[in-house]
Amino acid sequence: ESGNGPKPVGLVDAQSVGQVATAPQVQAAPVFAGQHQESNPVTNVLPAVFEKGPLLQNVRGLLRGNLENKQKWCAFCQMHGSTNFKPEVQDEAFLLTFMDALQSGGIPE
Repeated sequence: ESGNGPKPVGLVDAQSVGQVATAPQVQAAPVFAGQHQESNPVTNVLPAVFEKGPLLQNVRGLLRGNLENKQKWCAFCQMHGSTNFKPEVQDEAFLLTFMDALQSGGIPE
């Protein structure tokens, strides 16, 4: 077939071979002194708000000077089988779940 018209689907000419689109290469963020690099690629893309340090600060801020929130924290811990009421001994999921439950009103007093 000659001419500059459209080519039938499935036919490949010599010029188009090797012109396959490739995904862009993604470079990891640099690791600075004092930081550790996570081995799990999923956690590398999570925002810092899901890290334990910021979560602890948020929970402590919610508890500081607020008797009602402290009572809800203790009730939440007990509901989830924890006998230790110190936020720093809980994992990130526990802290985040508490903040979500507190915000949604899902913790009985």
